[in-house]
Amino acid sequence: ETLESELNAYRVNLFKEVVEKIDLDQSWDDTVDRKVEVRKDKLESELNAYRTNLIKESIRMGYNDFGDFHYSHGNLSEAFKNYALTRDYCTTSKHILQMCLNAILVSIEMGQFSEVPTFISTAEQVSEPLDPVAIAKLLCTAGLYHLEANEYKLAACKFLEAGPGLGDTYTEVISRRDVATYGGLCALASFDRIELKNKLIDNSNYQNFLELVPEVREIINDFYSSHYTSCLKCLGNLKAVILLDIHLHDHVKRLYSHIRQKALIQYVDPFVPVDLRMIASTFGTDVPGLDKELEALITDNQIQFVYRPLMLMLDTHRLACRAKSTQISCCCCFVRSRPLSKVSF
Repeated sequence: ETLESELNAYRVNLFKEVVEKIDLDQSWDDTVDRKVEVRKDKLESELNAYRTNLIKESIRMGYNDFGDFHYSHGNLSEAFKNYALTRDYCTTSKHILQMCLNAILVSIEMGQFSEVPTFISTAEQVSEPLDPVAIAKLLCTAGLYHLEANEYKLAACKFLEAGPGLGDTYTEVISRRDVATYGGLCALASFDRIELKNKLIDNSNYQNFLELVPEVREIINDFYSSHYTSCLKCLGNLKAVILLDIHLHDHVKRLYSHIRQKALIQYVDPFVPVDLRMIASTFGTDVPGLDKELEALITDNQIQFVYRPLMLMLDTHRLACRAKSTQISCCCCFVRSRPLSKVSF
């Protein structure tokens, strides 16, 4: 099916790469090459005529057709160049929006996200109001830009603002399932509990997206309900899938780390004494591993405890050596941060 789609798109070079290990259909190759050249010559002839006659709308359409031509053949840099050239010949808000969305599409496919904000801004500044579909598309592309820049909170906000108008109108860039997955994971990694409740869980529009990815919805609900064992297990089950995602794969490790750290912080927040063995069991690790995670969070000032005087007490094995004097057996007692002069041991 994939090979057939590439044949239909006339991507000759890609086809040659695919069939190098089998037999190249030389007859098909020659036929398509001829068709490509004929089509290219026709487009060039038409565009030159439009330029000569100074027909502004025709010139715009000529460059746009050339952009479509190069895009269909996988020549993304040439496609971008021609789409961008239509800018000077746009006469309506619709034309400007089309130019921006075409340029954004190619920029994302080339991985050149630095171009995206410029075209989003240009599209948002058109004189006529944008329809809900266009707004949703621009929000999603802004979300992808912030995701690529590791700005997960900004990415989450953009994805969560995308309305139901998106539908299946933008599948060449992002699907509704992608919006649900990207927005949900970015929100878990960056929102506090109040933001998670107000912006995600109580967001009826976004719940429509989450219905398409029930596993992500369950992860969010488990996290908010403090069911961390189930939450982390579901995240683990999802990992193999999103590691193959074209936009998300580079961010899986960082997102998962942020989510786990936030879960740990929320788990220990209500307690003064905390049992490391219980936490380790909840988070699917052992005590030495948990020791290192908590130590990193305390050192990074993400958990507010007086840490240094109790540093030797992080490990339950070492803790046993202090049991007689502290009267603590198999738990680790952290003392909440307050002036050291008021802390007694």
